[in-house]
Amino acid sequence: MDSEATTQVNIVRDQVRRWCRDTWTFDAFREVLDGTVDPLQACWQSAAELGLQGMSLSEALGGSGASMDELAAVLTETGAVAAPLAFAQSYAICRALERWGSPDQKDRYVESLASGEQRCALALSEPGDSSPLATGSVIYKDGLISGRKKAVPCALESRLAMVSVRMGDSLQSRLALVDLDADSCRLTRINTIDATRRVANIEFENADADLLEESDVLRTVSEAATFTALEQLGAARECLQMSVNYALERKAFGQVIGKFQAIKHKLADMYANIEIAGGNAAVALDRLDDRAGWPLHSACARYSAIQALEFAATETIQVHGAMGCTWESNCHLFYRRSRALALELGAVDFWSQRIIHEFGKSAEVAV
Repeated sequence: MDSEATTQVNIVRDQVRRWCRDTWTFDAFREVLDGTVDPLQACWQSAAELGLQGMSLSEALGGSGASMDELAAVLTETGAVAAPLAFAQSYAICRALERWGSPDQKDRYVESLASGEQRCALALSEPGDSSPLATGSVIYKDGLISGRKKAVPCALESRLAMVSVRMGDSLQSRLALVDLDADSCRLTRINTIDATRRVANIEFENADADLLEESDVLRTVSEAATFTALEQLGAARECLQMSVNYALERKAFGQVIGKFQAIKHKLADMYANIEIAGGNAAVALDRLDDRAGWPLHSACARYSAIQALEFAATETIQVHGAMGCTWESNCHLFYRRSRALALELGAVDFWSQRIIHEFGKSAEVAV
């Protein structure tokens, strides 16, 4: 980046960091978990006022036309405080609508999404198939869809859903927008380890669907995966920082525990995993705008980010010892988020298979 771009990214990062500090705290996370307060609606509204929801849209469509590095700053900063807002999927949805939406669809949806007036969930996985590319049960025919999607993040806070569908009897898949307020859509909340990422199953019964004619499900899934990897990266870095701070303060046997080799190894392993994930995420982000190899690099970013955050969240609890297992500690908040994000958009096994698949295609081209 040149100096001007770097300055702009730092401005965005500072603004988001201040917003996180003022709007979403770890105490708010705990209040959601114990059911005493529900600040999620206020968080969404505050984020909309700051213009965060429409950052991935071009200025011509009412967004801010943010660069990829600016989006990365938003995602890593919100990840570092375990914010409950699914910006990663929102950005992928907005980019899909801008890329493949008809002029009429853009007129109907883009302004309200950019302003935060309404939110849109990304509905991909289906019962019996955790793959985010699954389109076996939700069928599109004559402008209607029927079928079920499972474990859709933020569906309960959204009025719209971008749904992956199978085109009639063919094997082709596309994306379609569906009004979740319609009687033909039934949402059922499911309890998860992270109550701030509200998840619901959705059943469609001849629901009106607005098809994005030329949409590419794999590209949207890959973009959402890359953006989610950045959120996971921010959370993993915060876990490492929490662990380092505690290791330099907590004393045992007359010295800080950071001097013990076992603790040093945990911190070093966390750092190594985070750096690998950060490198993969940076390459994937650079390749998203139609450069070659984006499916492979997005899969690598997602796979390594899952590994990095899962390891960091688990080891952070270990570094904190008995304190890490308490309700008052923030460790369990990141462990909850790590488990939730690990299962959104396909689990680690799916992405490992995507890496193998994409390497296979590269080998075929080389031969």
